[in-house]
Amino acid sequence: MVFFDYTCPHSARLSELLDTAGGRQPRWSPFPLADPNRAGDGPPVWQWPDALARPALLALALHKTVIAGRGDIDGFRRAVFAAFAAQPVTPDELYILAAAASARTDEAGVHRKLTAVAASSEMGRAAGVVATPSVLTDGGQLGHPKLTGLPTGRPARQRLLEVTLTVIND
Repeated sequence: MVFFDYTCPHSARLSELLDTAGGRQPRWSPFPLADPNRAGDGPPVWQWPDALARPALLALALHKTVIAGRGDIDGFRRAVFAAFAAQPVTPDELYILAAAASARTDEAGVHRKLTAVAASSEMGRAAGVVATPSVLTDGGQLGHPKLTGLPTGRPARQRLLEVTLTVIND
């Protein structure tokens, strides 16, 4: 399982590595970085009145919406990471990307998905996640791979992925 935030460039690199190294895709679990970094003791970010006006939170809620609608989650994930890399990202752009992934994006339904984002975040926090990306292996090991770049070529990427998972598991 990979805990991620679409605003995190390290999450984007790990996503690219996993996409290009081959093998099965992990489960991607939203972990909004705005929550552990919020000031004060106020409510969690997913309870803020303007939560869906914030592109980072909206992207995570739409991620859950695409999954629930059995849309193209891998295509959505790639497109949203690319959008955040290009900056700035607007809510309208995110809704368009979700619709392209075959997700029904009525605002009330997306707002309900903030509950799923909250559950994912709390699950991550319980596992010890404090940053993204965080990889939780099937064996219960937790690691935070902060890749600053990726090698070219599939064999080198496969080896990097293998080494990264070995380090986390060991």
